[in-house]
Amino acid sequence: MVELTVSLLIAGIIVVVAIPNFRSMILSNRLTTASNQVVDAINMARVEAVKRNGTVQLCSDSASANTAASDLLGTQCGTNVGGVVALAVDSQGKPTTDPVADGIDALAAPLKISGSLTPLRFNGQGLGATIGSTAPYSGRVVDICTSNLSSNNHRIVQITAGATVSVVIKTDATCS
Repeated sequence: MVELTVSLLIAGIIVVVAIPNFRSMILSNRLTTASNQVVDAINMARVEAVKRNGTVQLCSDSASANTAASDLLGTQCGTNVGGVVALAVDSQGKPTTDPVADGIDALAAPLKISGSLTPLRFNGQGLGATIGSTAPYSGRVVDICTSNLSSNNHRIVQITAGATVSVVIKTDATCS
Protein backbone atom coordinates (compact mmCIF):
# COMPACT_ATOMS: atom_id res chain seq x y z
CA MET A 1 0.00 0.00 0.00
CA VAL A 2 2.85 2.37 0.84
CA GLU A 3 4.53 1.66 -2.50
CA LEU A 4 1.30 2.46 -4.35
CA THR A 5 0.88 5.74 -2.46
CA VAL A 6 4.48 6.77 -3.16
CA SER A 7 4.08 5.86 -6.85
CA LEU A 8 0.89 7.91 -7.13
CA LEU A 9 2.53 10.84 -5.35
CA ILE A 10 5.50 10.76 -7.74
CA ALA A 11 3.17 10.48 -10.75
CA GLY A 12 1.16 13.45 -9.46
CA ILE A 13 4.29 15.58 -9.07
CA ILE A 14 5.43 14.70 -12.59
CA VAL A 15 2.03 15.65 -14.02
CA VAL A 16 1.99 18.97 -12.14
CA VAL A 17 5.46 19.83 -13.47
CA ALA A 18 4.89 18.55 -17.01
CA ILE A 19 1.53 20.17 -17.86
CA PRO A 20 2.76 23.81 -17.92
CA ASN A 21 5.77 22.79 -20.03
CA PHE A 22 3.51 20.88 -22.39
CA ARG A 23 1.23 23.93 -22.79
CA SER A 24 4.27 26.10 -23.58
CA MET A 25 5.46 23.59 -26.15
CA ILE A 26 2.04 23.54 -27.83
CA LEU A 27 1.93 27.36 -28.02
CA SER A 28 5.46 27.48 -29.37
CA ASN A 29 4.53 24.93 -32.04
CA ARG A 30 1.43 26.96 -32.96
CA LEU A 31 3.62 30.07 -33.40
CA THR A 32 6.00 28.12 -35.60
CA THR A 33 3.12 26.70 -37.66
CA ALA A 34 1.64 30.16 -38.24
CA SER A 35 5.00 31.65 -39.27
CA ASN A 36 5.64 28.69 -41.59
CA GLN A 37 2.26 29.31 -43.24
CA VAL A 38 3.30 32.91 -43.90
CA VAL A 39 6.61 31.73 -45.37
CA ASP A 40 4.71 29.25 -47.56
CA ALA A 41 2.33 32.00 -48.74
CA ILE A 42 5.27 34.26 -49.62
CA ASN A 43 6.99 31.48 -51.55
CA MET A 44 3.75 30.56 -53.29
CA ALA A 45 3.23 34.18 -54.37
CA ARG A 46 6.80 34.35 -55.70
CA VAL A 47 6.54 31.09 -57.63
CA GLU A 48 3.12 32.00 -59.04
CA ALA A 49 4.41 35.41 -60.20
CA VAL A 50 7.34 33.78 -62.00
CA LYS A 51 5.14 31.03 -63.47
CA ARG A 52 2.63 33.58 -64.81
CA ASN A 53 5.27 36.21 -65.59
CA GLY A 54 2.87 38.63 -63.97
CA THR A 55 1.88 40.34 -60.74
CA VAL A 56 0.81 38.40 -57.65
CA GLN A 57 -0.05 39.90 -54.27
CA LEU A 58 0.43 38.55 -50.76
CA CYS A 59 -2.56 40.01 -48.89
CA SER A 60 -2.41 41.92 -45.62
CA ASP A 61 -4.85 41.80 -42.74
CA SER A 62 -5.51 45.49 -43.41
CA ALA A 63 -7.94 46.26 -46.24
CA SER A 64 -6.59 49.81 -46.51
CA ALA A 65 -3.01 48.51 -46.90
CA ASN A 66 -4.15 46.05 -49.59
CA THR A 67 -6.03 48.69 -51.57
CA ALA A 68 -3.39 51.43 -51.34
CA ALA A 69 -3.03 51.29 -55.12
CA SER A 70 -6.84 51.22 -55.67
CA ASP A 71 -6.68 48.34 -58.13
CA LEU A 72 -8.08 44.87 -58.69
CA LEU A 73 -5.50 42.95 -56.65
CA GLY A 74 -5.91 45.00 -53.51
CA THR A 75 -9.69 45.00 -53.76
CA GLN A 76 -9.77 41.21 -54.18
CA CYS A 77 -7.57 40.78 -51.09
CA GLY A 78 -9.88 42.58 -48.68
CA THR A 79 -8.69 41.41 -45.26
CA ASN A 80 -7.73 37.87 -46.30
CA VAL A 81 -4.51 37.81 -44.25
CA GLY A 82 -1.88 35.75 -46.03
CA GLY A 83 -4.07 35.12 -49.06
CA VAL A 84 -2.45 35.10 -52.49
CA VAL A 85 -4.14 36.75 -55.48
CA ALA A 86 -2.84 36.89 -59.06
CA LEU A 87 -3.60 39.39 -61.77
CA ALA A 88 -5.10 37.60 -64.78
CA VAL A 89 -6.85 38.34 -68.08
CA ASP A 90 -10.33 37.01 -68.83
CA SER A 91 -11.50 35.53 -72.16
CA GLN A 92 -12.40 39.02 -73.40
CA GLY A 93 -8.96 40.43 -72.66
CA LYS A 94 -10.03 42.38 -69.58
CA PRO A 95 -7.93 42.38 -66.42
CA THR A 96 -9.30 40.24 -63.61
CA THR A 97 -8.04 38.54 -60.49
CA ASP A 98 -7.40 34.90 -59.82
CA PRO A 99 -7.35 33.76 -56.16
CA VAL A 100 -4.35 31.44 -55.80
CA ALA A 101 -4.49 30.59 -52.08
CA ASP A 102 -6.69 31.23 -49.07
CA GLY A 103 -5.43 33.06 -46.04
CA ILE A 104 -3.54 31.71 -43.06
CA ASP A 105 -5.71 29.51 -40.88
CA ALA A 106 -3.32 29.09 -37.94
CA LEU A 107 -3.87 32.62 -36.61
CA ALA A 108 -6.39 31.86 -33.88
CA ALA A 109 -6.32 33.08 -30.30
CA PRO A 110 -4.09 33.29 -28.34
CA LEU A 111 -1.90 34.03 -31.38
CA LYS A 112 -2.13 37.44 -32.97
CA ILE A 113 -0.38 39.74 -35.39
CA SER A 114 1.58 42.54 -33.79
CA GLY A 115 0.96 45.49 -36.09
CA SER A 116 -0.14 44.19 -39.48
CA LEU A 117 1.12 41.95 -42.24
CA THR A 118 2.93 43.93 -44.94
CA PRO A 119 1.24 43.35 -48.30
CA LEU A 120 3.75 42.47 -51.00
CA ARG A 121 3.49 42.38 -54.76
CA PHE A 122 5.71 39.99 -56.64
CA ASN A 123 6.65 40.63 -60.26
CA GLY A 124 7.46 38.15 -63.02
CA GLN A 125 11.05 37.95 -61.78
CA GLY A 126 9.87 36.83 -58.34
CA LEU A 127 10.90 40.00 -56.55
CA GLY A 128 8.56 41.36 -53.89
CA ALA A 129 7.92 45.05 -53.35
CA THR A 130 5.49 47.02 -51.23
CA ILE A 131 2.38 48.31 -52.98
CA GLY A 132 3.18 51.39 -55.04
CA SER A 133 6.92 50.64 -55.18
CA THR A 134 9.10 48.74 -57.60
CA ALA A 135 12.14 48.52 -55.33
CA PRO A 136 12.70 45.04 -53.83
CA TYR A 137 11.42 45.05 -50.26
CA SER A 138 13.65 44.31 -47.30
CA GLY A 139 12.13 44.24 -43.84
CA ARG A 140 9.53 42.74 -41.57
CA VAL A 141 6.58 41.09 -43.27
CA VAL A 142 4.76 40.06 -40.10
CA ASP A 143 5.28 39.62 -36.37
CA ILE A 144 3.15 36.78 -34.97
CA CYS A 145 3.09 36.66 -31.19
CA THR A 146 1.36 35.51 -28.04
CA SER A 147 1.37 36.96 -24.55
CA ASN A 148 0.84 33.47 -23.08
CA LEU A 149 4.55 32.64 -23.32
CA SER A 150 7.21 34.38 -21.26
CA SER A 151 10.07 33.73 -23.70
CA ASN A 152 10.44 33.11 -27.43
CA ASN A 153 6.93 34.51 -27.86
CA HIS A 154 7.41 36.23 -31.25
CA ARG A 155 8.01 34.82 -34.72
CA ILE A 156 9.07 37.60 -37.08
CA VAL A 157 8.92 36.74 -40.77
CA GLN A 158 11.31 38.91 -42.79
CA ILE A 159 12.21 39.26 -46.43
CA THR A 160 15.50 40.53 -47.80
CA ALA A 161 16.10 41.94 -51.29
CA GLY A 162 12.52 41.07 -52.22
CA ALA A 163 13.20 37.34 -52.29
CA THR A 164 15.04 35.79 -49.32
CA VAL A 165 12.65 34.84 -46.51
CA SER A 166 13.69 34.15 -42.92
CA VAL A 167 12.03 33.74 -39.52
CA VAL A 168 13.49 35.28 -36.37
CA ILE A 169 12.45 34.08 -32.91
CA LYS A 170 12.33 36.86 -30.37
CA THR A 171 11.30 37.45 -26.78
CA ASP A 172 9.33 40.61 -26.01
CA ALA A 173 7.11 41.35 -23.04
CA THR A 174 4.48 43.01 -25.23
CA CYS A 175 2.27 41.41 -27.82
CA SER A 176 -0.10 43.97 -29.24
